[in-house]
Amino acid sequence: MANWSGTWPGLVGMLNLNGSLTKAGVPYSTLWSENFEDDFFLSGLKTWLAKGTLKHRTPHVTPLAKTKVPAAATKTAAAIAADLRTRKSIMGVFDEGCMGMYNAIIPDELLFPTGVFKERLSQSALYYGATQVTDAEADAVFAWYVKKGLTFHFGTDPETELTKEQVIWQCKTYVAACRIADEYGCETIGIQYQQGLKDLLPASDLVEGTLNNSDRPPVKNAAGKVIRRGQPITHFNEVDECAGLDGLFTNRVHAALGQPVENTLHDLRWGRLRPLRHHRRLRVGVPHFRQRSARPPHRWLERLRFPPPAQHVFPPRRRHPPRHRQTRRNRLEPRLRRPR
Repeated sequence: MANWSGTWPGLVGMLNLNGSLTKAGVPYSTLWSENFEDDFFLSGLKTWLAKGTLKHRTPHVTPLAKTKVPAAATKTAAAIAADLRTRKSIMGVFDEGCMGMYNAIIPDELLFPTGVFKERLSQSALYYGATQVTDAEADAVFAWYVKKGLTFHFGTDPETELTKEQVIWQCKTYVAACRIADEYGCETIGIQYQQGLKDLLPASDLVEGTLNNSDRPPVKNAAGKVIRRGQPITHFNEVDECAGLDGLFTNRVHAALGQPVENTLHDLRWGRLRPLRHHRRLRVGVPHFRQRSARPPHRWLERLRFPPPAQHVFPPRRRHPPRHRQTRRNRLEPRLRRPR
């Protein structure tokens, strides 16, 4: 049971618990409300007290078996699945499970048959990598944002305001993330951030949004080659591997259909039925959608061939940054409190 409000804790925790119980095979009932006074909540609670269980109607859900899938879509999906099983894909996971989200971890024995494999990485390596990025490289990324038209509203108090120093560290983290993904051949990566990095680096939201863009600041690897020019490095928030697998499929499907491949998967907050209104957490990137002509459904596979993992590209050791006591309120996104 939880409140259905994006302002106070409860909603995300309830959904996390539901997912975890479902994964563990434990039966449960769920009930929610905004103020615990509405008829929906009171009648549901009465039913649960009387019967010990509560089920909700789901007329909006249609079983796939009852849906007629067009032949062209079936052919494209089969090509994507065959390619994954043949050439595989690597998912880079920074500190798997460090926030205790049991439901966010896909068991290896279930994930591997899809053709996707995990490279378990450490956020300490990402932090170290950020400290090795030069100021010139970070300044170049920042200049790219400004040239693209992104406006930063800077303050002077790092405890309550966004500062340029924080954004520069976000730029360094972005460069380090690109290079680690390239080093390990990861098609997708997930940064946990909230545990591990929150006491060391500014929030990773800008990094994550930029990674998910096709049009993003260029980063070179050890061989001096730009890492995946014109392609996103699909990122899944908070190391939610389910979102990572979904993001991978979304990227490949849209690429196959000749559509923009930018995507982000995060929480959807919905309090009550209001036409065309919902609250949504948005990742901050620099959207740039290009019109693409239709192409045969299999030609896109050639664009997804990644080079062998590059060698580590970080320059000689540099000093560590000052400790950041920043919280997630200092980020470039709508100021909606994140329930936990």
